[in-house]
Amino acid sequence: MTDEAVAPDGTAPRRSFWRHVLGKNTFDDRLDTRSDLRTAEALAIVRRSVTLIAEARGLFAGKFLLQLGMIVPGLYLPWLLRIVVEHAVRQQPI
Repeated sequence: MTDEAVAPDGTAPRRSFWRHVLGKNTFDDRLDTRSDLRTAEALAIVRRSVTLIAEARGLFAGKFLLQLGMIVPGLYLPWLLRIVVEHAVRQQPI
């Protein structure tokens, strides 16, 4: 809303819902050949990212456990299929 004109009554003009959600494409595809970021600043950003990730350690652990819970039942599937095939097809008792 910074580039839009102000209405005569002093309020900001109304924007449509979709225009507000989608916005305008304001990215720039030009290659940045003169970076102003120094090594110390880059390391500070990495350190900050690691501290933010460390705060969400429990979320990562929960995600890992949920993924493990999805994989483990699939590991038992060949064993169960072997029992079914031996019992149904080969007529071997369990």
